[in-house]
Amino acid sequence: MNLHDHEKYPVDSFTPRLFEAGMDVRQAIQAPDALVALVLLSAASSVCQRSVDVVLPVAGGLVRPTSLFTMFIGESGERRSAVDALISAPIYERDEHATKAHDEAVRAYRTRREIWSAAKRPILKRLKKTIADGLPIDQLEHELEEHNAKEPTRPRLRRMIRQDMTSTAVYEALAGDREGISFITDEGQMMFDSASMRNLGLYNKLWDGPRTLPLDRANDTNLSIHNPRVSINIMTHPVVVHRFIQKRGDVAHGSGTLARFLIAMPPSEKGNRMLRDLSPTLAGLEKFQERMRELLKEYDQISVSGKPALDPLKFDDNAISLWRRAADDVELELRPGGMCEEVGDVASKLMEMASRIAAIMHYFEGYDGDITEDTLRRGIDIAKWHLHEFHRVFVASISSPEELDADMLLRYLHKRYWRFGVHEVDSREVSHNCGLRPKIRLDSAVDVLCRRGDIYVVSDEKDKRKYKISHRHAFAQAS
Repeated sequence: MNLHDHEKYPVDSFTPRLFEAGMDVRQAIQAPDALVALVLLSAASSVCQRSVDVVLPVAGGLVRPTSLFTMFIGESGERRSAVDALISAPIYERDEHATKAHDEAVRAYRTRREIWSAAKRPILKRLKKTIADGLPIDQLEHELEEHNAKEPTRPRLRRMIRQDMTSTAVYEALAGDREGISFITDEGQMMFDSASMRNLGLYNKLWDGPRTLPLDRANDTNLSIHNPRVSINIMTHPVVVHRFIQKRGDVAHGSGTLARFLIAMPPSEKGNRMLRDLSPTLAGLEKFQERMRELLKEYDQISVSGKPALDPLKFDDNAISLWRRAADDVELELRPGGMCEEVGDVASKLMEMASRIAAIMHYFEGYDGDITEDTLRRGIDIAKWHLHEFHRVFVASISSPEELDADMLLRYLHKRYWRFGVHEVDSREVSHNCGLRPKIRLDSAVDVLCRRGDIYVVSDEKDKRKYKISHRHAFAQAS
């Protein structure tokens, strides 16, 4: 992965509510702009995706969801959890209330179910006796049918935020019409290791927003899924992403799953986060969260109606002209030698990404009418940044997991030893504390650093498994 030539995130392209909330979070937590931006976009997408879709000005008007897949890649200590907890607080609050209400509803359901079962037993008893006596059962059959029709339905937990799910669990969570869930995790390994990630085709379908998504079960029961809406926000470490790509990269790239993500891997802010005097209130963030709560009410109302809050959003005439010009520009860059040749799968989705972002900002801001040229231009600027970031991270310079471990080890050695004048350290001590387990990971990272000339190693004559790690300058002075 390449951290060079990193472009500044286009925060100025956000519409007011997102921009002001982002500035507040940035000031309060001092996390990377790209991290704050992705969490804002993911949160806004999560609360908008059931309410509104967007019409692309192609093929007579192609209706697409406002769901987004986002991925932030960064080392530990970038304050991912803090940013997510601050921005997405209304969603977590909503899920907490939903879980408590569901628990109460389940207790009431069990009581009703026991009463229903108790009332059914005498009907069955009379039915058995009537059959044994050889008498007509029409009346009892009708009575049993009526009773069965009154069987209590187990309450359904509609929790928005999900993490580790099987493919079947995903289907069950989306059963019905316009059900929506959001995968949000600040520990990306949980998502990458989940059973559902073995079925990347499912996530591709969910990003596309299919009208139907059938699931046929072995017991002849089918799940009816219509217009499902799913957003994903993965915040994870470089090593986790590389190991996933190493294991599933051919499928993830070849199927277009990675191309559906807005990717960001900015330089670390660690070392530059000085304490500041903060304003007593975060007015911009509070306005953002207030709007989230309004949209969450819409979100829950759709569970009853099964219908979106609005007809799909369209672009006005000026925006349509911009959309088509921008799409043509992208198409030209897909030619051999063009800027998008190496990321054609991502570039081919750029205008749809831009449209989704524009629709989210339009609806979240509460704008009237069609999406304007200005809002679309903002969406294009943001989508283009992520296109360039994808190229920088996954194409311009691809590092192996061993090289990533080597970078991590070198930072650890400098932080723990070199800067304090300790220029030689035992490999066993490093192995216990540096976070590279099993030991073969440490040994591979040491080999990389030796080849680079960053360190030198002196093996133990009695036990070849042990060695001393020396700073390159200390070794040179000793020589």
